[in-house]
Amino acid sequence: MATVSSVNTIFTDLYVISGTATNETVEVLGYYEPGDGGGGTFYWDSGSIASDNTGTVINPGLGGSPGRWMRVFDSTINVRWFGAIISAASGLSDVTDQVHAARDFASNGGTIYFPQAKNSSGKTVPYVGAFVFSFANGEVNLLGDGEGSELKSNGTTDNITGDPIPVLRLGLRNLKYNGWRMSKVSSLAINGTTDNPEPDPQGEPYIPPTRFSDGVEFEDVNSPTYTVYSGRWLFEEVTFRNCKRAIYKSAGNIGNTYSNCLLEYNDFGYFATDNEYMHAGCDRFLGGHIEHNDLAGICVINKKDEYGQLIVDGTIIESNAGFGIFVKSPNTGTERMLKVVVDLRDVWTESNGNAQDIEIDNITYPVAYDYYFEQIRSVAISGSFLRNKLKAVSSSILLTNCMAGDVVDIDNESSIVADALRYQTSPSENLFVNSISYDGLADIKGYVHVRSSVWGPLRVVTQTGNNNILISQQYSGDSVTFDNVYNINATPADIFLVNGGILNARCTKISLPTGYSSGLYADNTNVAALDDDTAKYYVWSIHSYCCGNVPQNVTGSIGTLPTATTTNIQLGQIILKSDQWVCSYGVKKLIGDSLNPPVIALSFDLTTGANILFADFQVIKFDSYYDAQSFLNSRAFAEGASPCEIEEG
Repeated sequence: MATVSSVNTIFTDLYVISGTATNETVEVLGYYEPGDGGGGTFYWDSGSIASDNTGTVINPGLGGSPGRWMRVFDSTINVRWFGAIISAASGLSDVTDQVHAARDFASNGGTIYFPQAKNSSGKTVPYVGAFVFSFANGEVNLLGDGEGSELKSNGTTDNITGDPIPVLRLGLRNLKYNGWRMSKVSSLAINGTTDNPEPDPQGEPYIPPTRFSDGVEFEDVNSPTYTVYSGRWLFEEVTFRNCKRAIYKSAGNIGNTYSNCLLEYNDFGYFATDNEYMHAGCDRFLGGHIEHNDLAGICVINKKDEYGQLIVDGTIIESNAGFGIFVKSPNTGTERMLKVVVDLRDVWTESNGNAQDIEIDNITYPVAYDYYFEQIRSVAISGSFLRNKLKAVSSSILLTNCMAGDVVDIDNESSIVADALRYQTSPSENLFVNSISYDGLADIKGYVHVRSSVWGPLRVVTQTGNNNILISQQYSGDSVTFDNVYNINATPADIFLVNGGILNARCTKISLPTGYSSGLYADNTNVAALDDDTAKYYVWSIHSYCCGNVPQNVTGSIGTLPTATTTNIQLGQIILKSDQWVCSYGVKKLIGDSLNPPVIALSFDLTTGANILFADFQVIKFDSYYDAQSFLNSRAFAEGASPCEIEEG
């Protein structure tokens, strides 16, 4: 190619210069002014009638006649090539159209690049606009240079709803051509304010500007049918700040991943909800930092669909005035989030929940927490630090190898089972070993069932805190005998000796005929009941064994008999398989009734008939959750213990 002398700009020069020969080249120094990043090398294609796109194809006033300037470039598409430059020379305050021009050119799988932009004084100049990347725009990736590549709200509102338009709206990726491969948004900053704040003086508290719009919303504005499927985007090292909702899933979607992202100084860091077609969940946070968000760091509200997933792995969630993590499903009806999995791994939470009267989804919560779960079927938290508070409403939570603070608030329909839970103030507590979570019946909510993969003896320890042993077959004193049977046709009188494992070397046998269930409770002289009118914490545990080849699982429960004022209350559930000892245990918060105290009972149920053995059954009442959990953590299961040999005697 022959090179001609350079010209200053595309905007004022290239549009008025025609080439003289095919492949003649010209160097352009800028788009609106030299050095603004929009220039480049162009060659003359005398036969081209391609449409002018303002960036890679320039028609110098020839209309439909042949002759175009064609940009020489690699695979990355720079938005400044299309005039996305806010400066005195451009006169622009909004570059939405220019970025969309780059998007439309790159729609066949290219990467759109937002280079760092600074003015003469070194201050970052943002890309102001309301940017849309939807199914109709094809497959693109978005790339920046980090904090200096900032996409910022342009302050526009929806013509119909009046709602602020998000900085970035992302739609559906094309499954037909790309399957489940994700598009990327990398090394950008997304800012939901329209203000132009100056940096705070050194040492002064940061005062965030007004939050105008959401940061990213998953909504396919050009193909509304696909809005509920919007997703499969990977965010890497993206900063979100000064947004109403930094990440907003307004109608559910297929999953996204957020890797090493920073969400700070927003109302919500992440807010996901569903609609009648799609659940809210199926997103993953890997690493990153979520801090200084006023209402919640992560908020998931599922109102219709019962499926979904939220995974948070290695993320720091701290200093959020409201909730650290808030997950909630419907309050009424059958559409409850029974099948949602919330999996939190190696998460650090600290100094969240210091504000009061936090309003979320038109409900005011007087107290905020590190973690809040309402009607969530399965929550697993492992290897994490819970510095402040955890709240469970009708939810089941399994804590494994966690360090906890002093405030755990669970209601009567929730259950928390902890393996290797340690408290900041008592680092010497013992651990559970080799325990696994076993899910129960789908129509029973609010209970976690834990089985030990090896079975060994319980270890008697010194009791801590204010407690009362309600039922025990293992500690000193009178044992409770089950002389009364309800739901009939079981025989609890047979006693078997056990060679090892059970503290009192004995177990009770129940024979269940086909088609019957059994329930047992103490006789009138040994009544164990819930007679406290204030909340207490009950540790329950039992070893049990199903004899012979039973074609279905045997289920059981520890709970209470109904009274004149209460129905059955369940402390926990037992699930057995044939010919194996299972240790089930947990902690339950309950409020009793001193006038009509519910009597503690044990029951098993199956349809085919079997012999059930049980031993070391106990229910112990504690005034505080800390004491209850400390006691439960003092129990040990012997690793490598042999199955017990049972002798009739």
